[in-house]
Amino acid sequence: MFVVSAYGNQWLQIMLETVTRCTDEPADYTSFFWANNILAETGAPIALMIISYLVLSMLPELQYYLQDVFLLVNHSRKRDRSDR
Repeated sequence: MFVVSAYGNQWLQIMLETVTRCTDEPADYTSFFWANNILAETGAPIALMIISYLVLSMLPELQYYLQDVFLLVNHSRKRDRSDR
């Protein structure tokens, strides 16, 4: 939603000449470039880490399930390596 609003309203006309020269896109692409490629792609992993931390803080019993999943993955990797 943020990317669509930023692009539609042209909120992020930052370094217009540089972005148009480097991307070979029209000038109105600059807002989409900053909103999608820079802010959204940087913010999404940060938001995911914060949400994961909050969920694990509120539901600590999930840690046991996650540990079991990691043990299963590591065990299957070791087994695959020994089969080679």
